[in-house]
Amino acid sequence: MKTILFFLLFAYPVFCSAQQLPYQFSDSIMRHVFNDTSKETDFEQKAAELSFIIDYKDDLEEWDSTNLSQKGQILTKDDSAWFHKFKPINAHDYIIERTKKERIIMINEAHHQPQHRVFVESLLGDLYKEVYRFLGCETMPYHKDSELNAQKYPVQGTGYYSKQPQFGNMIRAAIDDGYYVFGYEASFKSGEYTPEKREIEQAQHVKAFLDANPDAKFIIYCGYGHLAKSSKKIETMEMRLKEYTGIEPFCIDQTTFTEKGSPEYEDAFYKLIHPGYDAVLIDSSGKAMGSPYLPNVYDVCVYHPNTTYKHGRPDWVFANGRTPIFLRGNITLPFPCMVSAYYEGEDYSKAVPVDIIELKNEDDENHKALALGKGNYYIIIRDTQNETQVFRTEL
Repeated sequence: MKTILFFLLFAYPVFCSAQQLPYQFSDSIMRHVFNDTSKETDFEQKAAELSFIIDYKDDLEEWDSTNLSQKGQILTKDDSAWFHKFKPINAHDYIIERTKKERIIMINEAHHQPQHRVFVESLLGDLYKEVYRFLGCETMPYHKDSELNAQKYPVQGTGYYSKQPQFGNMIRAAIDDGYYVFGYEASFKSGEYTPEKREIEQAQHVKAFLDANPDAKFIIYCGYGHLAKSSKKIETMEMRLKEYTGIEPFCIDQTTFTEKGSPEYEDAFYKLIHPGYDAVLIDSSGKAMGSPYLPNVYDVCVYHPNTTYKHGRPDWVFANGRTPIFLRGNITLPFPCMVSAYYEGEDYSKAVPVDIIELKNEDDENHKALALGKGNYYIIIRDTQNETQVFRTEL
């Protein structure tokens, strides 16, 4: 991969408030005690906050702390023999071909794993060719989408998870391709929330868009089990949507076959898959594996390989046409510092950054790269005192 040198056009110090640049330093995230009394929620919140600055290794380790019961899974010989009847094929190609005649695709994510958003971004262009025109996102409020589609980029108030750079880039890519991006998140007054009400309201919001666009094809992006086709606990959004519309979505899971912070926490079946690329598993008849644990819950599970690291970053940050950009010798602020990249023309006081890295020391400055595509950018470097440098670069 060719490395483009960082081209400095100008630099000047400015001052920005923490509200304008809400991304916390990793040490602050790890020290912070969240208000919820649940220790599990604390770990989940820390994992999410670490994902916002793409501190991926610490992010995964925090998430492992919420799933201690998964440690030490052991498969029987029969389990392994059954699993090895399936073979991996390219996930992107399978999904594009398989969903040509569907009207609704539902695809989920683990909220702490930006890799899942990178994969969905990679699908958007080809799905647009198959006449998919709407992308619905769970984290975004309902009926607040017109401004987003007019300005063509997400801001801090667009949603909670959408302020993560890979989520923001997925939204940008969708709008650039021609999709209409909308939110369908439920909203409740204090004390009114229940999981059941959330599933119902989300499904109702999606149905409203379907009804208003009866000939359109939709991608519905959600977290975890909202797309489950069956559940022993509550009726999921997928189940409600099917009830309300008579349409059965094609449901793609990304959360089963995905990496953990340590191999000891990884799914036992996941450890048996080694294709080295995003894959789905099919049997001899060509039928895809939905789940090794829950038959008929998903239509297909996507396998994502273990992350490798390049230029100090997870390899997937350089997917979808992005290139490593170093800032070597250009930083005058003290370490640690947070480096955020914004497209020129976007209001960087509120936009979601295209990429963000924390540089803890001079070694990080020399070896840790931003991941940027072609374009003009403002690079904002902020220290712990909120003193900020701004560079402009053209790629």
